[in-house]
Amino acid sequence: MNEGSESCKRGLLAHRAGRLAEAQGFYERALELDPRCADAFHLLGVLKSDRGEDEAALALYDRALALKPAVPFFQNRAESCRRLGRLDEALKNLNEALAIQPKAAIFVARAAILRLLGQLSEAERDLWAAEARDPDAPGLAHQKGLLAVAQAVQAVKGSGREPQDFESSEEAQAHFGRAIGAFEAELTQNPDDPEALAALSALWAERGEPQKANQMARRALQLSGPTHRPAHPQSQPGASAPPPSVLAIHALSQQSFHLHPADGQVVLPKDTNLPQLLPPEFALTEVFLDALPQTLTIPRNAVIWNAVGEPGDAALAAAFLQKLPKMPVINAPEKVALTDREQNAQRLCDLYRVRFPKTLRVEAADGADLAEKLSALGFEPPFLLRRPGTQAGRSLKKIERFETLLGEHRAAFAGSFLAIEFIDFADRDGLYSKLRVFVVDGELCPSLYTTDAQWNIHAASRAHLMFERPDLQAREAAFVNDPESVLGAELCEALRTVAAREGLDVCGIDFALSPPDSERAVIFEVNAAMAQNPSRLRDFPYLRPAFQKLSSALARLMYARAGL
Repeated sequence: MNEGSESCKRGLLAHRAGRLAEAQGFYERALELDPRCADAFHLLGVLKSDRGEDEAALALYDRALALKPAVPFFQNRAESCRRLGRLDEALKNLNEALAIQPKAAIFVARAAILRLLGQLSEAERDLWAAEARDPDAPGLAHQKGLLAVAQAVQAVKGSGREPQDFESSEEAQAHFGRAIGAFEAELTQNPDDPEALAALSALWAERGEPQKANQMARRALQLSGPTHRPAHPQSQPGASAPPPSVLAIHALSQQSFHLHPADGQVVLPKDTNLPQLLPPEFALTEVFLDALPQTLTIPRNAVIWNAVGEPGDAALAAAFLQKLPKMPVINAPEKVALTDREQNAQRLCDLYRVRFPKTLRVEAADGADLAEKLSALGFEPPFLLRRPGTQAGRSLKKIERFETLLGEHRAAFAGSFLAIEFIDFADRDGLYSKLRVFVVDGELCPSLYTTDAQWNIHAASRAHLMFERPDLQAREAAFVNDPESVLGAELCEALRTVAAREGLDVCGIDFALSPPDSERAVIFEVNAAMAQNPSRLRDFPYLRPAFQKLSSALARLMYARAGL
């Protein structure tokens, strides 16, 4: 073995032990001894990829492949391309690897890329090919499960149903059954695989087993532990100190992982993604309080971001914070505890330029009992019903007449409900629009102005009318760039007052403009932990200023709370 190869071997041992700086030194020494050492270029690429620097890794893989077209080089290059979203390039790399050596692991990897490209039949053939070569190939069962989920999503889309309407599709439910079998088979080989547990959590939720779904979610989060995003120092014009580290705390409560309706991806059940919008120079740790690891290291200069948005979970956040030394906290739990919809309606009903629908919590034995109690409280159809603690319109129902509560499904209306006055916010064209702003330490940050033909507007609504109407896109662009030009100064000030009355450092407000004069905001929700979805930028790039403004406002808040 020559000196270059020996140095690569020592680097690999350090790399596997997690001593990345030491490993890099050995790999670079190998290249000094032998500038044509393909393995050293390849291992340096793997190291860069492990650090999240996939663009740099690709350049090193290319140097290695120019010297020696080896199968592992193509495989690792394909993985970096996948993480960067360059799926066609990843597919080409795996095709080249299979041409050299048709191994089961490469078929599994290519099936994953084909699935992401929407080529489900081709992905299924690759998984058959992998199983024929090695029934126990690593990742095979997992990819079988993910493919079955993708086939379920395709079945729902092909039927013309709403993207989230999995439960009414027998074909989708059959695919979910196969997916559950695949992930359970994977867990027999690796009982502590958090990705398989997360997928099972989402699937059991779709199969109507919420307790089992929550149990799987807790186990997955306990195994995966906190997520860490290291700081990436950048130039800070005018900054006199490095940014504080941020610890964002979440609560799982009774939630589970869920499937994104558009693509079937398994989604983490966080109330908000706002901490991830902090600029990259902030180190960020995120943890679930009801799935805490045994030890949790908190940097001395940390700001604690209470990202628990559900008022019922505020006590969990308060108990955690009591155990910490005195640290700056974003969104005090005692303030979040007061932000349920019923209390918000009472607290905000007298504000100028704001209208909050009448909202009351009702306990009922069945639909008949619910109808009687609502009538006594002065509710007349149409009104809305939703289960307390639910978001995104998942349990929201519009009741057009009391008879709906008295039919054969009356038992479904037992338990606790929020009854909400329905205010028709349709415009002159019969369209419905929802606006969202964030208020960060008193600063108004507009987020969206989305329009649809139905009153129950949610994230999937953007896939319809907003795609087809440049005039609606132009209106939204005007709003996110200059909300005062759309809303007027008095309404903008009213929204700031909403946040001030809630006493929150960061909050989101969903509202409509009350027709016909559009001079009042009909408030749907005020929440300490709303989300801002970066995937919108792909189809609506004009929203980028809104993201940038929100990110900058959050950064300023972190500096201010840390006293920097």
